[in-house]
Amino acid sequence: MLKNYFLIANRNMWREKTYSLLNITGLYVGFLCLILTVVYLDRQFGYDSHHPYVEDTYRFLLVDSESGNRGASSAGPWAPKMAQDFAEIADYVRIGGFSTSIFRYKGQQFYETGGILADPSLFRVFGYNFKWGDAKTALDEPFNIVLSEAMAAKYFGTENPVGEVFQVNDGEQYKITGVLSEEQLPTHINFEFVASFDSHQDDFRYDWVIQNYTSYIQLKPGTDVDALEAKLVDFFKRNTPETGVSIDGRAYDFEPVKDIYLYSNVNDRVPTIKRVTTFALIGLFILIIALVNYVNLVTARSTKRLKEVGVRKAIGAKRKQLTIQFLTESFYFCLLAFVAVLISVNLFLPAYSELVNEELSFGLSTDYQLVLLTLILTGIVGTLSGLYPAAALSAIKPTNLMNQTGGKLNGRNVFRRVLTGLQFFISIALIIATAIVNRQLDFMSEKDLGFDKEQIMVVALNNTSIMANKDAFADRLEQSPYVKSVGLSGQSIGGGDWGMPFRYEGGDEPQSSRFMAVDAAFGETLGLEFVAGRNFSEELTTDVDNSYIINETFMKRVGWTSATEAVGKDIGMPSRNADGSNSWTAGTVIGVVKDFHYRDLRTNMLPLVISNRLRWTDILFIKLEANGVTEGMAHVSDTWKEVEGQTPFNYYFLDDRLDRFYEPEVRLSKTASIYGSIAILLACFGLFSLSTFMAEQKMKEVSIRKVLGASIAQIFLMFSKSFVWIVLIASVIAIPATLYLLNGWLNDFAYSLSIGKHLDIPVLAALITLVVALLTIAYQSLRLSKANPVKFLRSE
Repeated sequence: MLKNYFLIANRNMWREKTYSLLNITGLYVGFLCLILTVVYLDRQFGYDSHHPYVEDTYRFLLVDSESGNRGASSAGPWAPKMAQDFAEIADYVRIGGFSTSIFRYKGQQFYETGGILADPSLFRVFGYNFKWGDAKTALDEPFNIVLSEAMAAKYFGTENPVGEVFQVNDGEQYKITGVLSEEQLPTHINFEFVASFDSHQDDFRYDWVIQNYTSYIQLKPGTDVDALEAKLVDFFKRNTPETGVSIDGRAYDFEPVKDIYLYSNVNDRVPTIKRVTTFALIGLFILIIALVNYVNLVTARSTKRLKEVGVRKAIGAKRKQLTIQFLTESFYFCLLAFVAVLISVNLFLPAYSELVNEELSFGLSTDYQLVLLTLILTGIVGTLSGLYPAAALSAIKPTNLMNQTGGKLNGRNVFRRVLTGLQFFISIALIIATAIVNRQLDFMSEKDLGFDKEQIMVVALNNTSIMANKDAFADRLEQSPYVKSVGLSGQSIGGGDWGMPFRYEGGDEPQSSRFMAVDAAFGETLGLEFVAGRNFSEELTTDVDNSYIINETFMKRVGWTSATEAVGKDIGMPSRNADGSNSWTAGTVIGVVKDFHYRDLRTNMLPLVISNRLRWTDILFIKLEANGVTEGMAHVSDTWKEVEGQTPFNYYFLDDRLDRFYEPEVRLSKTASIYGSIAILLACFGLFSLSTFMAEQKMKEVSIRKVLGASIAQIFLMFSKSFVWIVLIASVIAIPATLYLLNGWLNDFAYSLSIGKHLDIPVLAALITLVVALLTIAYQSLRLSKANPVKFLRSE
């Protein structure tokens, strides 16, 4: 019997090819979005879950009590001293930056930018797979280094490089002690290479004040984290040098490692969970539209089978048999779509991986749980979509079925109208979301950042020989007519600034601030605007260590009422004496610059202090002439080759770097655009099914109207009125709901557009949806207008 059901289902599918194609296509798109979305979610929620002590490992944070800002920067001695003082701490790991450096091996040399420093405990606390080497001893000695498989392949191909030695920069010798496997589970700590923590023999490792590192603490199982955090207040009071950073106005927090990737808001970072949730919701919306569309199509087409059901009931078919028949056909369509998705999902996965910027994979053996989930959903969809027509048709008397009055089904299409409205609700919401995201991106790209980002070429000197004569090199670059000016900085724009406390005149406690070191030409090169005072001067040697420039936010934060008042005020930054003790280097504010966005626009403006410490500068900012960018680039490259010989020349343009900060938003916009288009297409499928159903119900009425002289426009108006109301109702519900959610998304940015000034977007979204709906109805109206009335009135 079951075989007969499937044979009938297959025959019906081929008899109505268009209807079948719409059904299977809609389900295919829905199931495909489901699998892609779940694969993405599985990757996102899997971050850091594989580490052996993940439940007991935390990142140490400082919390500013005034602003609420949470920072992950810590000083070198903090974690070891905590482990010494608190028995609750089982282990710790400190991670620091490894500046961009030149790696040389047997004539090969490359700039390497993805490096970190870490304690030997890195591979005890965190789980990484090794291809070669011993994780237990890989970082035990200074100048040991572990490479990623990709970095190892670049220098050594497929050979095992353990024991080989790199020459780094001007002569440091790093011994390769391990190579990581290419197959790594996702973690928020990513690197191309990691060197032992003691490789950099600088004073910062022992400085209690300078916060250059990130510290991770592994606690013993069962430790009361809140109680340990409370002990830290006394810990810092006992250990912080008197001339060091004040502990007043600060709190301490242990952030679970398992929560860092998805939920961390350190340094005003937007938690990843918001982006993940958005992608998941968009995928869910498409699935809902696809399933609603399928149910709509099935229920709309079920009325064409009134006579078939009537004959079956007349010759003795039971209600149970009819129900099984409809359910079997529904399962058949769902199963075909499900199998098609399993066969083709890996064709779409590379493009989707690029879209969401994740390395995603799918396999029937490795992702069997996902396959099972989709199969269960297939069964649910098949049951729900087949149950309604099966129950409704099988309950009608055979006499009604045979004369096509249709009993309960005749004219009862409220259910289908609601489903169609839901589809348009989601379509309108996605159109609005896409437009708002794009306008926010435009807003950020057009906002005045307080400096000139155009035609700024940035070159890192990276411990090259140029460092010894960087001023002379800058002078050589300026000899070209295509180079307007060259400035030096120790920090990049868009991130890389340092955290530093500063004492200031009239204040009892230091002000937490950001810090940059620049030369006298930096302000001119970037076009910084001075509110009061002056810039640094190359003629005044006192400017190097004793003069500072502050931004307006620093001035306001410390309570100075005006920029004019701020000029001449005393200020001081922490320093380390020759005997290892801490002190403060006194200086004077010589200028106040207008606030400029040295970070991205997600971050609120923070206090900034700029110093003229030239020994801390190692990045060139080169302003090129707008009409000679190509010539200017060639001059800089040629000059570099003359001075550095074979050393690689690396650079980037400042505007490109700043644009990359908003890649998540760009990806979100692309995703919403693609899915929005799919949503509208599927909604049209649903509208097509509903309009087809109505056309079949009103064939005789339309035929009579045609005989009486009705025009195509009148027939179109008759059909379109109800659908216009569906779109209008969907718009009324979708617009306020979507704007409310988008307003919350915009709040993640410190600087964002005002939705109230962009109400044209929801209006256009509703109009676009309405036009698409009317075009679909117009097709049905045109088809009906061309039909021969005699065909439908012959029996009357």
